[in-house]
Amino acid sequence: MNLAPLTVTTPTASYPILIGPDLLRALPEQLAALGLRGALWLIADAAAYPHYGPSIDESLRAAGYIVHSYSVPSGEASKDRSSTTG
Repeated sequence: MNLAPLTVTTPTASYPILIGPDLLRALPEQLAALGLRGALWLIADAAAYPHYGPSIDESLRAAGYIVHSYSVPSGEASKDRSSTTG
């Protein structure tokens, strides 16, 4: 899959995003293309994780990644790094 990334620009940073069909299935390939290997964290909204998390986790493990998963509560209040610190 060869999609041109879009660039999101915020007041503090810019980063590329991809939008398209079946991107979750291509995630291991996309990570490998970026040179990312080994262990990673899959952090997801608690409402979304049951729908997408298990299949993402499985495809990443099948591609050789070590996957750690964490769900954050749904909602704007969880969109902060402090929600992942204990």
